[in-house]
Amino acid sequence: MNDNSDKKLHSLSKFDFLPEWENKKIQIQDTKPKAIKKEKRHSSEHVIKQRTNLFKIDPFIPQKIVDEIKSKLRKDGITRPIYTIYKEIVDKNLFHVAIEWANNQKRFLKYKNDNKYFFSKIDAANDLIFHKNLLKLKVTDTITITTDFKNVLFCNKTSTIFPPTSHNLFNNIIDSHLLEQKICSSREKYINTLSQSSDSHHIETIKNNKVEIKEFILPNNRSFHSLKGVLDEITENTDQYFTEFEKIKIGMKQVLETREYDLIKSEIKSNLQNIGRDIERVLNQILKRSKFHVFNTKKCKYVSAYQPNDVLTYKLSLRSEKILGEINKSDGLTISVMLNNHQQLNMSKLDILKEIKWLIQIGMVRMFDSGKICLTKS
Repeated sequence: MNDNSDKKLHSLSKFDFLPEWENKKIQIQDTKPKAIKKEKRHSSEHVIKQRTNLFKIDPFIPQKIVDEIKSKLRKDGITRPIYTIYKEIVDKNLFHVAIEWANNQKRFLKYKNDNKYFFSKIDAANDLIFHKNLLKLKVTDTITITTDFKNVLFCNKTSTIFPPTSHNLFNNIIDSHLLEQKICSSREKYINTLSQSSDSHHIETIKNNKVEIKEFILPNNRSFHSLKGVLDEITENTDQYFTEFEKIKIGMKQVLETREYDLIKSEIKSNLQNIGRDIERVLNQILKRSKFHVFNTKKCKYVSAYQPNDVLTYKLSLRSEKILGEINKSDGLTISVMLNNHQQLNMSKLDILKEIKWLIQIGMVRMFDSGKICLTKS
């Protein structure tokens, strides 16, 4: 602890369940969460599977977060409502989810050297083609377009002009354009975005224009005249590029930040209330197994890192006895009041904080996040 006694006992970094007495307005009463409607739960499992339309979702708290919660509770010794801790986990998306397809015939795909998951073979193949630069383009011929067109197609995004869909070179030109511009869209969807133009300038631009006919070549030197041929080849031989999984585990932040996970994002969000309850229950079990003191008071469940102790197995200093006496005779005493009365106690604020922290650690005193101090057993 620093020598500046006006500083906080402790501030949490990644978790913001800060003591309310650190704010300007001191709250005497213990924090109580809003009542949550009780539901019938299975008590034998650590995680309840949330069934959705497409997936089975198992929320869980990663070990790194569990360790940090326990470390912070031990370090500052403040007794907190468990509600504030699990709410922080949910609000900041610090939990992970284990996901399975509801249809157990389906599988997830992942690159063999990357942690990115895909939910269909088509999505995986498209990522391989458009983002991993898998293909090489080879010019096999150059043809001059001489046809007199009444209309052509125009891309408003890239300002590229294409012949009509009826032209025999159209599909190869479109596929080459999609790959070169990294437009990860099906040919049909992209064509639907094109505008039909009868502008003479557009027609003249493509007429007499030399067009390169290209082949799409895979690393194994297999060549194709269309992206559809490439997609079919990859989806039929996914084991060459991807590993399959029945269940995957992903951090919620990663789910929210990754476009390819949009398929499960809405389903997870629609189940957040149930997921929150499961995380609360799992957190309860973890804290109890770790020998933390979990107890109920005023219809609210609290947790303390230290078990209550009223047996005088420690030799108490005069300062500790003085502080215990103050706490014993004053119901609703807060840390702020005690620090303000440091002169009557003939102690510095720093000494008061040190003694209170020690009394918390040996289990004789409990300090709530509201700032209220009381004996663990009276």
